[in-house]
Amino acid sequence: MISVNRELKILELEKSEKLSFLTEKDSYIKFKEYQKNLSKIEAEVERIKDKIAAVDQSIEIEKEISKIQQGVEKSVNEIREAVNKRKHADINRIFNSIITDILGANALISIVQNKQGNIEYSADYQNPSDLNTTSEAQGTTYKKLLCMAFDLSLIIHYSNNSFFRFVYHDGILEGLDNRIKIRLLNKVKEICRDYNLQYILSLIDSDIPTEESGMKYEFLESEICLELNDKDDSGKLFLHSF
Repeated sequence: MISVNRELKILELEKSEKLSFLTEKDSYIKFKEYQKNLSKIEAEVERIKDKIAAVDQSIEIEKEISKIQQGVEKSVNEIREAVNKRKHADINRIFNSIITDILGANALISIVQNKQGNIEYSADYQNPSDLNTTSEAQGTTYKKLLCMAFDLSLIIHYSNNSFFRFVYHDGILEGLDNRIKIRLLNKVKEICRDYNLQYILSLIDSDIPTEESGMKYEFLESEICLELNDKDDSGKLFLHSF
């Protein structure tokens, strides 16, 4: 009997150990399954976090766009107010004075605001008798004089501010009458002297005007920055023939 009881205890112990092993094995499988599910959940959490970050970034971008749009709208309103108050009137006056002194004709700058809120400029000559615009402004030669006068008007108007103090024009004398060339050069010298500005122009020898005396218009040595020629490399801009 004692032997049987001992054997039963041994069997019970073996049973308990085997059940424990089976339980442990089942727990391990469950653990692996839970671990796999946890990985999926963590991946989903990261994906959702990325979406939230993208949404947050989108909101910030929208805020920045809205801020920029408000700034643009403010600038457009300021431009409209400046145009309505004719704050460009002084520029227009200077512009007309330059053209009148050079050509003996009136000229007018028109400023309008387009649909985008930007400024569009147009310049025309005016017939003194009826104040209608003339066809002179359509020609390239006379149109470039309008551009020249407009550039000078701007730097004169802002000469007391932190603004450009020089302007450069290429071939401005080309195609003009000798008398107009001389008046233009004299006017430019007057402007530079009165407003402490620098005017730079480039021209070829044939564009230099001839005085009524038949002599070529003379530039002072101090007024000539650079002379170029085709004789040899020393007369080239980069001192070299390419």
